[in-house]
Amino acid sequence: MVVADGKQLLIYDVELAQVTVAPFDDSVSASPALLLSGDRNVREGFDVVEAYTVEGLDWVKLTPKTGGTDFSSILIGFDGTTPRRLELVDGLNQVTRIEFNNLAVNPELGDDVFTLDVPAGVDVIGGEG
Repeated sequence: MVVADGKQLLIYDVELAQVTVAPFDDSVSASPALLLSGDRNVREGFDVVEAYTVEGLDWVKLTPKTGGTDFSSILIGFDGTTPRRLELVDGLNQVTRIEFNNLAVNPELGDDVFTLDVPAGVDVIGGEG
């Protein structure tokens, strides 16, 4: 689970029983969080290096403009203007694939959606949790 409230980015790994907390600042300008935040121009943090069509999706390959990121490239597969797949390639060429289903564009969301209640017994790394 990934939760961002504009101040912190929290990543909860259920299997590891661990929450990683990082400040939501300029350090996320070249991270997948930027792609999901919707409040910045993607070209500020990424270069578009390739565009192609495969398996009925229009793909865009992005690379971070700055070094020191966890990802060497990010691929986004679109069905029209709707993102359907996200592939994150790390420095060891391991790929994390995320598929978007039942997507709702610009829904009304309450502030509680951007809060993570950390379960008892879960380790919190960084930030205030």
